Amino acid sequence: MPGPIRETEGMRRLTEPVGSAVWTEAVPLSRFGDAHEVAAMAVVLSSPLASYVTGARIVVDGGLGLSGLGSISRALDSTRSAARADVID
Repeated sequence: MPGPIRETEGMRRLTEPVGSAVWTEAVPLSRFGDAHEVAAMAVVLSSPLASYVTGARIVVDGGLGLSGLGSISRALDSTRSAARADVID
C-alpha cells in the first residue's frame, strides 16, 4: 500500500489547496515517496525473494500509517477547509 507519492494525481489534488508542507509534516520521514520506491517494492514482491510471502500487507508510506490517524486527519481537515474557502470566494 503506497502512502503519499510525489507527482501523482491524488497528491496534486490533496496539496493544491494547502501546499505540500501540511502533508509532508504528517509523514514521519518528512517527505513524499517517489514512484520508483513503490516500484522497487513491486519488483521485490514479484521476484524469488518473496517466494514465501503470501497474504501480506506491505506498506510503503514513509511511516505515515505508524503515526496514527491524527496526522492524516489534521492534513485532511486543512485540505477540506482550504477547498471550502475556495468555493466560498
